[in-house]
Amino acid sequence: MPEYTFELEAIENRTEEDAIFYFNLLDITIKDPDGTIIQQINDIEVYDDPIRNEWKFFFTDWNFDGFADISVPYYPDRLTGGLPRQFWLWDTELEQYVKNEELAELAHGDYLSTDAVEKTLRKYTEIYSNHSHLSDLEEFYTYNGDTYDIVKRIFGDTEYIYDGTEHIGWNVHDIIEEFVDGEWVLVSEIQEYRTVEEVYG
Repeated sequence: MPEYTFELEAIENRTEEDAIFYFNLLDITIKDPDGTIIQQINDIEVYDDPIRNEWKFFFTDWNFDGFADISVPYYPDRLTGGLPRQFWLWDTELEQYVKNEELAELAHGDYLSTDAVEKTLRKYTEIYSNHSHLSDLEEFYTYNGDTYDIVKRIFGDTEYIYDGTEHIGWNVHDIIEEFVDGEWVLVSEIQEYRTVEEVYG
């Protein structure tokens, strides 16, 4: 894949009540090293402020093929933050980016990240959280060349331990399962106490 240039075109979208500027991203123009346009991506949902917050437009190899893919946040309104994201994966046969709806569905309301070494996609879901308790779910997927297959999940339940007002550790309960032959199989169950010093050094 050669070095391409990516240009963002956006329009300002600001009401009198807004304290900051918002921008709706119209399209992404991709040019080759000679300046020739090779693709324009214009099937973008409402996108907030691509200019002022550059990190919101970024590259990640989501399908572990060695090529950088595009992802941007999607804002159905201005109260939902930067999730879910929209994804365009590089297609080596077409030599262009193709929008991937499966990743968008996986990311809906959750956080996605990748492990390039293990070639796995991690989906993190926060089920419940307050100052003393956290319940969450981690799901891990591999890419089979067409779709993402779930291979493992971890149910986490964490209690925050305090000495007075000082946070000193956690009571952790993790249930780890793997998806084998169409069924979930219990791999291990961890119950332990972790101190702040052990975790942060």
